[in-house]
Order: sequence, then structure tokens, then C-alpha cells
Amino acid sequence: MIMKPQANALDLIVSDGAAAVDFCRRLGLDFGDAIGDHIECELAPIAN
Repeated sequence: MIMKPQANALDLIVSDGAAAVDFCRRLGLDFGDAIGDHIECELAPIAN
């Protein structure tokens, strides 16, 4: 079976992490507590 490649991560570099997290939360992403310099959010797989 040949699997199609899929993107499962997105890295962003921003100067204002708090504003970026606030914006992404408005889009519906969940960052949990979002404390520190490295913040992660798990993305849901895209249905085919």
C-alpha cells in the first residue's frame, strides 16, 4: 500500500506569542495553558 504524504505540523515564528495564540484561539485552535517560549497545538487530520 502506498500512502500519500500529509502535513501534520506547522511552525510559526512570531514576535508576540500572546497575540498569536489569541488570534489562533479565535480560529478555534486549542493551545491549553500556552505558557513559555515554545507553544504547541495539535492539529486534527483532514478527512479525504
